[in-house]
Amino acid sequence: MNLLVLADGGASRRTLPLLGDLYIEWTRQGRKFYLSPFEVKLSSHIHGEDVCKEHCELGIRQISVDPQGLLFPCVQFTTAGRESRWHMGDVVSGIDEEKRNQLRDESQDGKEPCRRCAIRRRCHNTCGCLNWQTTGSVARVSPVLCRYEQILIPIADRIGETLYREQNPLFLNKHYNPAYTMLSLLEDQKLLDVADREESTPFDRAATHEKE
Repeated sequence: MNLLVLADGGASRRTLPLLGDLYIEWTRQGRKFYLSPFEVKLSSHIHGEDVCKEHCELGIRQISVDPQGLLFPCVQFTTAGRESRWHMGDVVSGIDEEKRNQLRDESQDGKEPCRRCAIRRRCHNTCGCLNWQTTGSVARVSPVLCRYEQILIPIADRIGETLYREQNPLFLNKHYNPAYTMLSLLEDQKLLDVADREESTPFDRAATHEKE
């Protein structure tokens, strides 16, 4: 997430609706693309708790390793060094579970401003590294992030409502077909193979035929 975008609430209010319109237009045109802020929010609405379970959990969902083999709870902390509070083991001795649990509990502790928020389960408030970058604490959420999420989620819901009402085939396939990612990859590879064959010269094709 771009912290410069987050820092300018006015820019978010102006640009996010335009991006939302562009998302709808491109999908109607049948263009394949991935626009991360909207994709995540659409999934959180469509799949509910299943997506919420994939939220950032500091030191739990992923472990990052620095060039010296030291373990950290997120890639954002890999430059902190062995003496930092973020260091939680190494590739030889393994994970220091006490440290990991401490960081997890600190970052996942119920944040007071979020407790009664209607969109808390669709928000990035659980991202410890983002909280740390914006407030200096993994347990405190930036008001800027809060406002950004309040702007973004209604736009994502408008996108989903519009395209679902139209029964747009690309949108339905992208968000309701579990095999979409693999099928899309195979389709793209097939198009690349066709393009390669069309660009090959008669000499190339003759050489290939001889090898066969």
